[in-house]
Amino acid sequence: MEALGIDLRSLLFQALNFAVLLAGLSYFLYKPLVKLLTDRQEQVDASLHAAERLQLEIAAKELEQATELEEARRQAQTIIEAARLQAKNLTVKLEGEAKVQANLLLARVSKEVEEEKARAHRELREELVATILMTTEKLLETGISKEEKATHTHHLINQLRP
Repeated sequence: MEALGIDLRSLLFQALNFAVLLAGLSYFLYKPLVKLLTDRQEQVDASLHAAERLQLEIAAKELEQATELEEARRQAQTIIEAARLQAKNLTVKLEGEAKVQANLLLARVSKEVEEEKARAHRELREELVATILMTTEKLLETGISKEEKATHTHHLINQLRP
């Protein structure tokens, strides 16, 4: 190999230096670099798994919130319907009470009208009796016989009776 200008000793020495350099680089640089890259890949994978898990948790929470919201809407609707029914029942009750009050008032007013009518009828009857008595007295003063006076008085009294 010397003919080619290669010194075997120098080649072996360079090969040995290269092997030592390769072993040193492998031990001090390559293995820590590979370990660093592996650790980083594991961190990235863990982060991706954590992100996926969080997305699933978020989706589950959103579904739970949507379910709770729907349940709250249903409960609110039930409460609204109950309030409407209660208002309707109260309206019916108040209308019934108002009708009863109106009927009582109408009955009271009717009774008062009847009493006033009866009072007016009594007063009219009393005035009529007074008029008849006055007429009878005048007839008596004019000289009608006792029988005619009695007949006339009885006839007038019978006409006044209901």
